[in-house]
Amino acid sequence: MNFLTRLRITIAAVALLCVALTAHAAPPRAAEDIYDDVDKAMARLGDLSVLTLADPAKRADDAKYLPTLRKLVALANELSANPDPSVRAKGPPVMSRYRSLLVALDDAPTIAEVQTQSHASDPLIAATARTDLIFGQWLKASPDARPRLADDAAALARDNSGNDQLASALFAMTQIGHPAEPTVVKLEDALLQMNSKAAKDFGEQIQGTRKLRQLVNKPLTISGMKLGEPGKELSTASFKGKVVLVDFWATWCVPCMRAMPHVQQVYKTYHGKGLEVVGVSCDDDVPELNKYLKGNPATAWPQLYDGMTPGWNPIATKLGISSIPTMILIDRKGIVRSVEAEQDLDALVTKLLAEPQ
Repeated sequence: MNFLTRLRITIAAVALLCVALTAHAAPPRAAEDIYDDVDKAMARLGDLSVLTLADPAKRADDAKYLPTLRKLVALANELSANPDPSVRAKGPPVMSRYRSLLVALDDAPTIAEVQTQSHASDPLIAATARTDLIFGQWLKASPDARPRLADDAAALARDNSGNDQLASALFAMTQIGHPAEPTVVKLEDALLQMNSKAAKDFGEQIQGTRKLRQLVNKPLTISGMKLGEPGKELSTASFKGKVVLVDFWATWCVPCMRAMPHVQQVYKTYHGKGLEVVGVSCDDDVPELNKYLKGNPATAWPQLYDGMTPGWNPIATKLGISSIPTMILIDRKGIVRSVEAEQDLDALVTKLLAEPQ
């Protein structure tokens, strides 16, 4: 057998081997199967959230979710390796979100990974890793450590103004801590200077919230058309001498529905002592709204809703409210005392009712 014949046989053998290896290589999983696994893993996270991770007492218990979080990061990597570009695009946001939580839970392999990637030559990989590291550290940081992290986040935002994942992380960071804290204000300012789509959306919400906060310690009268009574207007001015809670809500809003039993209980407890509640509905489906109110007689207070402008209530827009539930608490003299009353409702209502008229 001459050299040329042997060469041909060798080439043929290599070709057959390649075909065999290709035949046995596992094809990428269907995107639907990966999404299904992501949903199942997320369901196992229970009450884990950035708020529980920011609470040292609860964070210790959250360590039980480490295996599930690692599974979610692995699934995110699987999405990122999918040949379909639309599927690949879903991987990085999932990975970034859950890597941050792993950093907050002091997961050593994840921390080592993001620290290494934060120095990567690829700017996007480096920025994403730095985002995950800063966000994770922010969740577990003491108040003294937050100014440095806010500075790092602001610098990262200046250099990556079009990064949607960074914008989302910055906004989430602003939700932890008091809105008036200098570090939170710095993060908001940094986000407002970014130009990604997510940054612009979050920026509108921040601007609205800042506008809303300016109402505190100022007189306010809220008025609008009463639901079910065409042409009849209700004003909080009619409740002179009463403490008034104005609840901006909607039946489609899951957090609103979770908060409603508490509002009902507060109303039942304090209505006889001088508390009035006024609902401002942002529903776009009047039959659904009426169905809910009819089935929940404990929601006994009046609702402001103008059928000519269904959906996001113009009153909410005028006041700068961009998310619900939002609860404004007005004292006996008509002065706004809180635009975030949902956070400590019982204590605030009790305090205002104890004040003289």
